[in-house]
Amino acid sequence: MRVLANTVYLYHGSDLKMVKAGDPIPSWAVGQITNPLAWADYEPPTKDTPAPTAAPVVLEHAKVTLDETIEVSDAPPRGGPGSGRSVWQEFAKAHEVEVSTSASKAEIIAACEAAGII
Repeated sequence: MRVLANTVYLYHGSDLKMVKAGDPIPSWAVGQITNPLAWADYEPPTKDTPAPTAAPVVLEHAKVTLDETIEVSDAPPRGGPGSGRSVWQEFAKAHEVEVSTSASKAEIIAACEAAGII
């Protein structure tokens, strides 16, 4: 069983919990502790051992180009508050994407995708 070298704070449901260094680690907490420096068995990488890899970061509304630059879109959300047809109509107009005034939200989003702005 792994042992923590440092005290960590984690959410268990909506409650913030403290797990102290050296204490038994609850099963719900193991998957949340992703920083290798938190563990007592962490060994810094050497030229013979590669550094641990972190989980990839997922960005919503992002486009990655071949040169690995990231552009974060100012596009409205596709669902929920602030995602209405009129908001998408304004977004399309601001980015010079021509859409019919009678176009549905789905049609406006499709036009924006075709124009490459989202």
